Amino acid sequence: MIKSIKTGIILLAALLLAWLLPWCYAFVFASPSWSPFTLYSCVTHGFASVDFDRENNVAGRDLQGNTYTQQQFDSILPTFYYRQLAAEGRFPSEIEGVAVESRDVERTNFMFRTSPGEINRRRPTVYQLLESMPDRIDLEPATDVFRITGEGIEFVDMETNTIDQKKSAAFTKVLRDKGFSFPARVVSGNPSTRKRYDNGYLLVDDAQRVYHMKQVRGRPFVRRTDVADSLQIGQIFVTEFADRKSLGFLVDSEKRFYTLGAEDYKLHEIPVGKFGPTRENMMIIGELGAFYALIRRRSPGGRLWQTVGVVLFGLFLFVPLLVFGTAKR
Repeated sequence: MIKSIKTGIILLAALLLAWLLPWCYAFVFASPSWSPFTLYSCVTHGFASVDFDRENNVAGRDLQGNTYTQQQFDSILPTFYYRQLAAEGRFPSEIEGVAVESRDVERTNFMFRTSPGEINRRRPTVYQLLESMPDRIDLEPATDVFRITGEGIEFVDMETNTIDQKKSAAFTKVLRDKGFSFPARVVSGNPSTRKRYDNGYLLVDDAQRVYHMKQVRGRPFVRRTDVADSLQIGQIFVTEFADRKSLGFLVDSEKRFYTLGAEDYKLHEIPVGKFGPTRENMMIIGELGAFYALIRRRSPGGRLWQTVGVVLFGLFLFVPLLVFGTAKR
């Protein structure tokens, strides 16, 4: 009996050590990793990252090893530091040969971020659909919520907790007339009123077709997009950027990343490699004249930001691929 107990204790200790020792080794001998915040310069036509000089003052450095003072760094990144340059009277009159003003940059700049924590959390089963053309300038909170079932779409009045039969029938009819197959596989929108405008929802129906739905003057607005059902879109991010040029970002079953045009409903692939939103972070900084993405991937040393590409002079014309990786300190 005593021998059996001792054997069990030894086995348990061995299992605990097998679990603890790798963690202790990684904790003690792990080397710190650092990934600098990197931007694309439309002045030097290369990547530059935030760095610090010997006095620990903020400065900049490019891939060629050139260093910049704070003011010089502002100057080579005019579309990012446009407010500072405008305040100092140093904002350029032209960028890439095109006459621009600081307000043009402010109107077209955007930032997009997504993380696995946002994607993997429990999803709601009801959604709010705002009025896209309100009587007043500001958007107003919805008074009802909707859900999409196998039979159609139902709007429920939040005050009385009753189904609005008339509104539900109207939206269901328009969706069916446009070829929508219930239920929906993906429902993506942004019901916040803290934005400049509302673009409704992007939906993926049961046949893998992508639709745009919004509410205009209380009536349904539904359009089928040109996204091929063979792509099997699994994730959608409605963007609602200030320039109104895109409806959102989409990810297909092969983890390819796209943007969907707002005017023509055309799909355009952004060649940043395979992107898995359930496991990876992504941050996209869009500026006047430049568009690039930084992707955080899991590595043996932890999660690090990587700059994976930049598209110049619009969204889809010129794409250098991976040009900047991670750094260690």
